[in-house]
Amino acid sequence: MSLFAIIVPYLAVSLLLSNCKKEDDNTAECTKNPSAETDSRTNLPFGGPLVLRRDLGDTSPLLGYLWLCGLPSNGAGNADASDWTNTDGSWDYTRKPQVDGNVTWLSNFQVRLDGSGNRIITGNALPDHPTGVFPIDPSSVAYQYDRNPNIIDSHVSGHSGLMGYMMDGFGIFGPRGEDGSILTSADLDECHGHTHPVMWDGVMVNIYHYHWTYDFPYTIGCFKGTKLY
Repeated sequence: MSLFAIIVPYLAVSLLLSNCKKEDDNTAECTKNPSAETDSRTNLPFGGPLVLRRDLGDTSPLLGYLWLCGLPSNGAGNADASDWTNTDGSWDYTRKPQVDGNVTWLSNFQVRLDGSGNRIITGNALPDHPTGVFPIDPSSVAYQYDRNPNIIDSHVSGHSGLMGYMMDGFGIFGPRGEDGSILTSADLDECHGHTHPVMWDGVMVNIYHYHWTYDFPYTIGCFKGTKLY
């Protein structure tokens, strides 16, 4: 083996280890080895100390903080984060269980000006990136920490679509009424339903039907009957 053959591999190994670029005879510019850098996701601050709440007396925002009008009583996230908490009080994103799945969506989002100074934003509220499967699978690791029962669904203007059937045969629809506005329990009868034309078996029919709502009691309180129309 020649001396040249020995020197070339040595130089190649040296350059790989140092990752330096010689600028002139006296200085050299070195770049960090990406694999040696600390993953910033493993040392993240918890949100609590970085949240300012106006309802608790924080009257103005500050750089690097989140300024909230208030916080829902159930809005603090998972109650036990010990499995991904570091000893220094930060948390490790890479240790936190993720919701399984890789669902892609046909997202629609458009912004336009109407010529009268108004910015019109339309869309179907679907994400433009892959997500996990919701509701969360009870057999998954994530379900041990988060039992989110919600689904990801589109929103186009108008009446909510049919989501299921009650035991009396009537349909239960989502929370939007005839004009697409969000319904409350006050808009519905004692059984949490009302009558107006809806799409039923592919035909518009003036029919009694139920809705679920975002306010208590959320879903039906009684069965209305057995005759559909």
